[in-house]
Amino acid sequence: MNLLEDDGDNETCNYAAYQFTFDSNQNVVATSSTNTVNGVWEVTNSSSGLDLVLEFDITGDDDPFDDLNDDWDVTSFSNALIELIDISGGNGGTDFLNFGRNPFTDCSGANPQDLINVMVNGSWFVASYLDDGNNQTTNYNGYEVTFNADGTTVATNGSNTFNGSWNVVNSGNGLDVILEFGENPPFDEFNDDWDVSNFSDSLIELFDISGGDGTTDNLVFQKL
Repeated sequence: MNLLEDDGDNETCNYAAYQFTFDSNQNVVATSSTNTVNGVWEVTNSSSGLDLVLEFDITGDDDPFDDLNDDWDVTSFSNALIELIDISGGNGGTDFLNFGRNPFTDCSGANPQDLINVMVNGSWFVASYLDDGNNQTTNYNGYEVTFNADGTTVATNGSNTFNGSWNVVNSGNGLDVILEFGENPPFDEFNDDWDVSNFSDSLIELFDISGGDGTTDNLVFQKL
């Protein structure tokens, strides 16, 4: 699991030790070095698109796997990443759940240089951008993003070019990526201090919780 944000609280580290396996018989198993949690899964069609239904066996009211038991809306999926959301029927809050191929790495003081080394190595594209759950990824189709070692960044599609700056810091709660592209759309949407939910040599997953209304944006860069 790469992200679980439950009503604005990042609870990903509760599951960082587990590897999730979904089999063709619609059984799902979460396994760590000390524990195994069994469940079932199903993909269904709804009026909003695909849903992933999860139901894990739980023990008691405080079992963290109870937070996964829901009918999740699928916002995007690929061979590397599955992105899910759930909008509460009670308070209208939105939960976010991501499964990725690479383990979550940000539960203990990560070194900013590790992520810096990844970002400067090659070019990237915007694999996913969700603005408060609204998928706006197509606004960035065709753009190649380069993060330079001098702290500058360039996004270009051959016709349009956006110049900006970037930095990686350890906020005390994990790594943050600070992006600044100026005031021109669509890359002005990325001007923020992004929390890092996960990264690997080929994928960088970021999220930002608004200090105003508590909504969450999700941004994923993938290596070209």
